[in-house]
Amino acid sequence: MSFVQKNEEPKKNTIAALDGVRAFACFCVISYHITHLTEGEKVWTIGHIESVRELGALGHLAVDISLSGSSGVTLFFILSGFLLFMTYAKSMLFDTSWPEARRFYLRRIFRIWPGYYVSLLLLIIISYHSYLQLDHLKQSFLFLTFLMDSSANTYQAINGPFWTLAVEWQYYMLLPLLALGMGWLVRRGTFKRRLTILLLCLGGMLLWGLATRWWGRSWQLYFMPAKTNGVAKPVQYPLFSGAHPLLPASVRNILLFFVYGQDGKFMEDFAVGMLISVFYTIAQQLPEHPISRFCYKSSRYMWFLGLAFLFFAVVWLDIPLWFTQLLSPQQYNALYSMWVIHSPLQPYIGAHAWLSEMPFVLGYGCCMQAILFGKRDLQWFWQLGPVRWLGLLSYGLYIWHLPIILAFDNFIHPFQQNINNIVYYGLFWVLVVVIIIPFCYLFHILIEQPWIKFGARVTGKKVTKIPPADVPEVVAAGSTKE
Repeated sequence: MSFVQKNEEPKKNTIAALDGVRAFACFCVISYHITHLTEGEKVWTIGHIESVRELGALGHLAVDISLSGSSGVTLFFILSGFLLFMTYAKSMLFDTSWPEARRFYLRRIFRIWPGYYVSLLLLIIISYHSYLQLDHLKQSFLFLTFLMDSSANTYQAINGPFWTLAVEWQYYMLLPLLALGMGWLVRRGTFKRRLTILLLCLGGMLLWGLATRWWGRSWQLYFMPAKTNGVAKPVQYPLFSGAHPLLPASVRNILLFFVYGQDGKFMEDFAVGMLISVFYTIAQQLPEHPISRFCYKSSRYMWFLGLAFLFFAVVWLDIPLWFTQLLSPQQYNALYSMWVIHSPLQPYIGAHAWLSEMPFVLGYGCCMQAILFGKRDLQWFWQLGPVRWLGLLSYGLYIWHLPIILAFDNFIHPFQQNINNIVYYGLFWVLVVVIIIPFCYLFHILIEQPWIKFGARVTGKKVTKIPPADVPEVVAAGSTKE
């Protein structure tokens, strides 16, 4: 008897649950932008004793969670790594037909280009006329070629979320090439050998993401020598750092532009999604394999482990604030200095540090694996019709929420003093429900959907499977023996 019961196997409706996860990621980002904007307008006071006294510990925690919504971008990257690598993982491990690069690129083009270029053109015409002038030609070129994340002049310009589309698109362009290299190493020998080599490749990709983030961040930290009384102070450059004086400036700048950009290329995020994709593919093809059994058995533990990672990522910097009622100001300052300023974690997982993505990556990765392999109680919410529907609108929501929110803020800000803070904050969420979601629904119907359907017609049906070439017969049949 199979260990995996029929109602527990990963099926199409399980993947459909990822539409709900995509909606969650999008609303995390929306929540971050609303809370960050209203914090800047003094609706909230965050990060010091008065904020805890004003909001209470739970209120401050709620705002911390909302401000951590920027990590929704991390979840988007994990989702992309998972979904796009699945056919490659299946081909590498089980010798199904290799995905056609032309079809892959065309599907990405018809999915991404129409919504992005229409939005870019409208925003330039409405609010950023300078990009139509010749002196902005270089910046416009970076936006047109999805390289706007690599220059300080275009990073988060025009529309804040655009920079993440650049990172996504660059991953799309690289993935078939990365997979081809992995496939050359993986597609021979026994299933065990294939899996081992594939896991090593993904581990190398994760390490590459972390190494390039460390290297690029070191340039941002050390690119100018510190000065004391107007005299340049010698800087101890880390070995191999982006700012190392032995690295020629021309080489450094080219590498920084393409390998790091302004905030990294997030390869560690994509690698985690690709790793989950490997496990999911194995569970579909070999449901009685030990890895498949482990994934099903551990799904609930993975869920709580993921929540623990996410909770730590959200609150670790603000833990001293929870003790303000118990400590004198002097004791609080000492605790804050020890925990935050001189914390051994600060150089690693502090803002924009080289390991800053990992607590969120591990948290979201564990939770996503739990949803994919979990029972009904872990999946039902993500499969709800309204939640999935919002997930289908997530591309337009992600692009358009911030410009509309900023336009609304320009209108309502003069009246802020006459509006209760909670009401003022709530009005932005009313805007999301009443204006942004309907607008993005129309955007999906009029712009995105026609091109998605056209792309499906152009690319045709998926390639069919071919018989396994060199995977032993018992492995292809579903046995765990070799």
